[in-house]
Amino acid sequence: MAEMVKIPPPLPSSVPSEHVGSAWAPLREPLFRALWIAAIISYIGTWMQAVGAGWMMTMLTMSPLMVGLVQAAVALPVFIVILPAGALADMVDRRRFLLITQ
Repeated sequence: MAEMVKIPPPLPSSVPSEHVGSAWAPLREPLFRALWIAAIISYIGTWMQAVGAGWMMTMLTMSPLMVGLVQAAVALPVFIVILPAGALADMVDRRRFLLITQ
């Protein structure tokens, strides 16, 4: 029997063939790179706020319960929203959902 040979789809002329399988290839797109950099900056700010809130509580009181409550208050909104948002994103048109939520 003849072997089935898979022919890869043609590449756009803007993508050099040596960068196709690279993990850094998406960062060559200017819009994706800008979004990625903005997300990294946003995440760093969020982490700094969470650490600062816990640190401030340790300066106000040395109670481990209070420090834990502050950290729970920082993480709780994400845990409350994440499951319903994921289910909703699977049920509706993702493009419209993104436009409405943003």
